[in-house]
Amino acid sequence: MHINKLSVFQLKTKKQVKPKIEEIMKRIIPIILFLVVGAYVTYAGNFFEDEKSTTLAIVLKAIKQVDFKKDGNSDWEEAKRGQRLKGGDALKTGDLSSSILKFVDGSIVRLRQKTEVVIRGEKDGKMMNKDVAIEYGDLGFNVQKRPGEQFRFSSPTAVASIKGTEGVMLVGEDKTTLIITKSSFKIAAAFQALMGSKQSVDVGPGEKATALKNGEVIKVALTKEDQELVEKLLEASRETKDELLIKFRDADGKMKEIEIK
Repeated sequence: MHINKLSVFQLKTKKQVKPKIEEIMKRIIPIILFLVVGAYVTYAGNFFEDEKSTTLAIVLKAIKQVDFKKDGNSDWEEAKRGQRLKGGDALKTGDLSSSILKFVDGSIVRLRQKTEVVIRGEKDGKMMNKDVAIEYGDLGFNVQKRPGEQFRFSSPTAVASIKGTEGVMLVGEDKTTLIITKSSFKIAAAFQALMGSKQSVDVGPGEKATALKNGEVIKVALTKEDQELVEKLLEASRETKDELLIKFRDADGKMKEIEIK
């Protein structure tokens, strides 16, 4: 019987090629899986890193000695205009110095001389609750109304939950004072002492509340002297002529732009 030599050669070739293909696939598949898993881990890592590093506020002005410290870092460095503040970051002003912060929701906070704060943020769904922890010093604020979000100012002796409101918070060694000047709400803030009896009061426009070390909270109407002090603290935070365009990631990790004026 005549056997075609070419057919035999083709048959042998096919038998030889098949094992080689299988061997190659065995080597390639693990590599592909490794690359796919690696890409996923990198994406997930970047996602959580972006969420963790959400910008909460921008340094709009830094006048004279203003220093900045990243969360977890023990070293202070000079704060500059446009500096982004994220959760846990700290800012402090020196003698005869001041700084203006603008939060991504449009709220304005002005730090007076010899003031130190820590900026914190807590994500609640699509909302971002914000807290300005005042270690010591004075600040003025103009908080924008944001339904569903909380904006708090805290000190070692008291905490204030603020609605759409303009006012001042003064933090001393043994007391904290909250002053509300303007608000579209009859009750503009909930103010509570954190020590002793931990008394609490609701504060409205034209009122001042002071939390003492023993936990007592005293609320009175603003005097003319109070109003003059507040006006000085708030004047620079109401209007700024310079413009600054900042790109940042919001609470959902999406890139956005904010024009700071």
